[in-house]
This record gives sequence, C-alpha cells and structure tokens, in this order.
Amino acid sequence: GDAIVMDLEALKERLGLAIGGILPLRWAGKTAILDLQRYRLTMLDGAEGVRDIESSAQAVTVSFRDDPVVPGLVNDAFEEQFVLDLGMSGSVGMPQDALDEHGVLRETTSTLKVVVDAGGEEGPVSRTQLRLGRVCVGGMTVENALCDVLPPGENARVGLAFLRYFTLTIAEAEDSAVLVLTPRKPGKVQELRLAGYGLSIERCRNGHWILGVALESPADRAGVKGGSSLLRIQGRLARHVPYAVLVDALEARKGETLEVMLEAPGGESAKFELTAEPML
Repeated sequence: GDAIVMDLEALKERLGLAIGGILPLRWAGKTAILDLQRYRLTMLDGAEGVRDIESSAQAVTVSFRDDPVVPGLVNDAFEEQFVLDLGMSGSVGMPQDALDEHGVLRETTSTLKVVVDAGGEEGPVSRTQLRLGRVCVGGMTVENALCDVLPPGENARVGLAFLRYFTLTIAEAEDSAVLVLTPRKPGKVQELRLAGYGLSIERCRNGHWILGVALESPADRAGVKGGSSLLRIQGRLARHVPYAVLVDALEARKGETLEVMLEAPGGESAKFELTAEPML
C-alpha cells in the first residue's frame, strides 16, 4: 500500500533503526519505494521490484547494522562515500578535515553560518555552509551544491535536498538489503545561489517545520530566532506542508518578499515580513 510521509523523523521512528532507519527487520520480504519529492512511501510484497535492476550502477548492498552508503565524486577530483541521511535537510555534508585535505575550505572561502537552535544548553547551536563546485552521486550531478561543514571524522552525507532528485527502492533479504537510487531525470542540476530570506529547513517536529536562521540575513536582522517553528507562510497554515513545497516557497530572487508567522523556541509567536537578498 501507499502512504504519504510528512514527518521524516516520525517515519524513521516507525520504521526502526535498521538500514539507517529506512527499512526494519520486521518487514522481511518486502520492497519499499520512497519518493522524497512527493513524500510517498509504497510497500510491495516480494523483492521483484529490485531484482531487475540489482546489476545497475545505482544498486548498493547494505547490511542491517550499517547506514546505507553510496559512492560519489566531488569536484571531478576526489571520491567520497556518502551516507544517505533522511534527517539532513541540506544537499551535502562533508567533514572539515576532508574539506581541508582537498583544498576546498580555505581562509578565502565564502561561508555562511546558520543558527539551528538559539537556545542550546551551551548557547546557540550553529553550522557552517559553503559551496562545492560539483557533486556526482547515483547518476545525478548537482553543481554549485550547498555543503554543510561537519565535525572532523564524521561521515560525508547526502540529505533531502539531494535525495529529492531520486526514488529510493529498498528490498530486504535474509541478512542484507539492496538499495537502488533511481534518478528522476539523469543529468545535471544547478543549485541556485542563495538569494533568500536567511531561513533554512532543519527538521520536522509534530508536523511543524523547524527553521534555522543565517547570521546577518534578512531573517536575522528582523529578529527571527534559530529553532523557530513555522506556523504560517504567505498567510497559509504551514503544518504538514511537504518538504518540496516549502523548499520552493523559500527559494527567492533578490527583492522578492515573504510573510511568515513563527513560534520562537520560548513559545512567543510573531509575524515577519522579509525581503530576499544575495547571501552565498
């Protein structure tokens, strides 16, 4: 049967931890098809849906204990193994030591700092983003990819903003599973330069999207706090809005405007009118 998936954290909890939280042991003999563009999960009996394409370049065999990992190529120069991370809203994440090693992160590199939670126990929680020239994974190339700088030693990751260009098909066997990334339209995608409001999609909680705020952005100057919940966007209720719809709403050209109502981590609600400007 089919199911519409709105909250990926809740989905991961329901599915269990096996195979990176995508497919649990109790669904032995099933095939799962996850469409992140439309937020649809389809479960089929048997593994026939994958067997026909097991030999394709996009097929990856994963164990029950490990996160699903796929090979990729960065900037046409160095190979990486990327974990498929449904809990990561951005395109790509790479550890700082790997970015240093390959000469991507320099003193002159343009970066953007995003406050994810303004009320962390030890102060604001933030992350740094930069641009990669090109990332190739599973038959898709994303140019100008927005990359999170991860702590040294962590695994490189691809998140929702990248995986929405694919359908994920997973078939479970007795002690392993086959995972297939199928590009919606093989080729290249050019990620837009960030000309926006300074709002980033971080996670979903109880149907509400939690937003991060880029420092020195329109949202930051307006007083938006990182970790705020999105209540309304352009006057419409925002609860259970699909990820892809929200991405489109937050993409903007210089001078475009956005009206949002947000609930800050402390519980206060306020309306903000923002005007987009270039950032990264």
